[in-house]
Amino acid sequence: MPNDLEKKKLIDALDRLTEETTPLKEEMNKSNSKKEVTFTKKKEAGKEIVDLISKVKQLKKQRDEKTRSVKDGKEKRQILNSKIKGKVAFLKELQAKKDAILKKGDRRESPKRLKKEIEDIEYKIETEGMGFEKEQKLMKEINTLKKKLGNVKDTGDVFEKLRETQRDVRTLRKEANIVHKSVQKDADESQNLHEDMIKVSKKIDDLKKEEKNLLNVFIKEKDEYTKINNKLKEKLDEMAKIRSDLKKFEKKVKEKKEKKVKKSLKEKTEEVEEKIKKGKKLTTEDLLIMQSGK
Repeated sequence: MPNDLEKKKLIDALDRLTEETTPLKEEMNKSNSKKEVTFTKKKEAGKEIVDLISKVKQLKKQRDEKTRSVKDGKEKRQILNSKIKGKVAFLKELQAKKDAILKKGDRRESPKRLKKEIEDIEYKIETEGMGFEKEQKLMKEINTLKKKLGNVKDTGDVFEKLRETQRDVRTLRKEANIVHKSVQKDADESQNLHEDMIKVSKKIDDLKKEEKNLLNVFIKEKDEYTKINNKLKEKLDEMAKIRSDLKKFEKKVKEKKEKKVKKSLKEKTEEVEEKIKKGKKLTTEDLLIMQSGK
C-alpha cells in the first residue's frame, strides 16, 4: 500500500502534468484552427475551379456557335459574290450591246410610230386599188419597217435587262455587305470569347496549383496537429492513471480507517459488556457505544 510520501509524489506528478497539458491544449486548438483555415481555403479554391470549368464550357459553346455562324456566313457570302460576279459579267455584255445600239442610233426609232406606219400601209394596200409594182413596193416598205420594229424591240429588251441586272447587282451587293458585316461581327465575338476562355483556363491552372499547395500545407499542418494531439493524449492518459492510483490509495486509506474504527468499537463494546456483567454503572459514552454496536 502506498504511503503518504508516495501519495504526495502522485499529486505532484498530477499537478505537473496539469501545468504541461494547459499550453498543449492551447497549442492544439491553434493548430486545429490553422489547419481548418487552410482546408477551407483549399475547399473554396476547389469550388471556384468547378465554377470556372463550367464557365469555360459555356464560353466554348458560345465560341463554337459564333465560329459556325462565321463559317455559314462566309459560305453565304461566297455564294452571293459568285452571283454578283455572274451578274457583273452579264451586265458587261448588256452594256456592250447598249453601246453598240447607241452607236447605231437605233434607239431613236419609236416602236409605236413604226407600228402605225405598218398599219397605215397595210390599210392602204387593202382599201386602194393599185398596180402590181406599186403593191410590191409597199410590201417591201412594210418588210423594212417590220425589220426596224424588230430591232427596236430587241433594243428595248436590252435596255430593260440592263436596268434589271443593275438592280440585281445592287441588291446582291447590299445583301453581301450585310452578310460580310455579320461575319466580321461574329468573328470578333468568337475571338473575344476565345480570349476569355484562354484567360479563364489560365486562372483554372493557377487555382489548381494553389489548391495543390494548400493541400500540401494542410497535410503538413494536420501532421503537426496529430503530433500535438498524441502528445496531449499521452499526458492525459498518464493523468488518468495517476487519478486511478490516487483513487485506489484513498479507498485503501478509507478501508484501513473503517477497519480501525470497527476494531476500536468492538473493544469498547466488550468493555461495556464487562461493566454490565459486573453491575457497574454505565456512562453516557457507554450507552452510545452500545447503540453503535447494535
